[in-house]
Amino acid sequence: MKKNVIITVAEQYLNCLGDIADKLRADGLHIKRLYDFGVVVGEIEEKKIDRILTHKEIDSCSEEKKIQLPPPDADEQ
Repeated sequence: MKKNVIITVAEQYLNCLGDIADKLRADGLHIKRLYDFGVVVGEIEEKKIDRILTHKEIDSCSEEKKIQLPPPDADEQ
């Protein structure tokens, strides 16, 4: 099953974002967004998430959470 993830790159490696993105793609990450300040948003098979954390350049990897708000005219709960 694929998971949406948010990856944080360590500050000292921000000048290598292109290379890091290539490594993550090689690990199976489909990159949706790559921010210059060191955040990568993408999608990857759940069983491959551990590979991401093996790279010294990566500070963290967490699953993106979806929030669903009720429509504006819905009853309060």
